[in-house]
Order: sequence, then C-alpha cells, then structure tokens
Amino acid sequence: MFSSLAPEQIALVQGSLDDLKIEAKRVLYHQGARSDALYTVREGAIKLVRHGADGSARIVRIIKPGDLAGLEVLSGREYDASAIAIGPVRVCRLPLATLDRLRTIDSGLGQRMLEKAGDALAEAQLWLAELTAGSAPARVRVARLLLRLKTKPGSTEVFRLASSDIAAILGITVETASRVIAAFKRSGVLTPPAAGSYVMTADSDRLMQEAESRAD
Repeated sequence: MFSSLAPEQIALVQGSLDDLKIEAKRVLYHQGARSDALYTVREGAIKLVRHGADGSARIVRIIKPGDLAGLEVLSGREYDASAIAIGPVRVCRLPLATLDRLRTIDSGLGQRMLEKAGDALAEAQLWLAELTAGSAPARVRVARLLLRLKTKPGSTEVFRLASSDIAAILGITVETASRVIAAFKRSGVLTPPAAGSYVMTADSDRLMQEAESRAD
C-alpha cells in the first residue's frame, strides 16, 4: 500500500508507527469504538468478533501476520468488530493523523487504501461463504478452517483456536468442535500443542483430504 512513497514519506510512516505487544485474549479495539488507527499484524493472530444485539458473538475473520486490521479507519467508520488477540501478538499501529497526512502528500494512497479494504471485504465474504455455507459435515468444515489457520503459506503449523472459537466461526456446537479436534489429534492429523503454545502441527496432506471429502 505504501510502495510508491518517497523516502521522506516512508520516514514519516516509520516515525509514526507504534510497535505494540498484546497479551493473549486482550482486546486491541472494541466494536463500535471510533476508529483512530490502522494495524498491521507482525506476529501471532487476531480474531475479529462481531457482537449482535441479542448478545450473540460471531468470529468473522482471523487476522494473520502481514494482514491489516482496523480498515474501517480508511472510511471514517466505527470499528464494526472487536479485535482480540488469540495468543501473544505483535502489531504496528499507524494513527489516523498520520494516514491523513500521507493522503494529502500522495494522491494515489487513498485509492490504494480503498482497494486494500475491498480485498479484505472480499476475503471476509469468502471466509464466511466457504466455512458456513452448504451442508458439509462438521469434520469437513473444521478441516477447511484449519487450512485457513496456517501461520503462513506452506507452513505445517496452524494457529490453535479454542473449541468455542471454532464453534463461533462455523456455527456449530462447542461439543461438536471439541469432538472433531479430538478425533484429528487421535488420528495424527493434528499434533497436540506444547503447553502454553498457540500453534500446533498439522499433516497438511491429510488435512486437505479431510477438507475435500464429501465437500457438498
């Protein structure tokens, strides 16, 4: 997004970034709060949780390293979901004031920001459609989710989510989520994480087979 900035403009960005360490389960920002910064995840993962008027909560996206959170700031909207650290997280925070200064310096930056926001929206829609639509069994949907939770492309490690989080993403019961994860561990598809770890090892080939079986 900042690829066309001149060196002095890049210096402005670097000088305004806050490098933050967020503890596991801490809230980065709350749904409904005034958006005042854009965040880039450097390490760890963040879940975006949208709360309904009826008290329900739904995880609408997982933000992984290299992804942006707080894109609502680009259009001046309130944050439409709460951002919560899954495990220990490192993020870079770019304040709204700096973004506004950059947009006055680089006329094309605003358009690139909107394109980035559009990409994120498309990703969120794809995320929900792939994981919640159709009549695929819970085992297949959990496998699909785990493939999307890889720490990086090609990695054999996936971010570990609580069964309640998996249930909130897929719209299944916590008991069902727990049962599927336990079965994957027994069969060796997943290797149980070390104590205190927020990642676990997956057999990618077998996980892909699970995700593609009885896909409809």
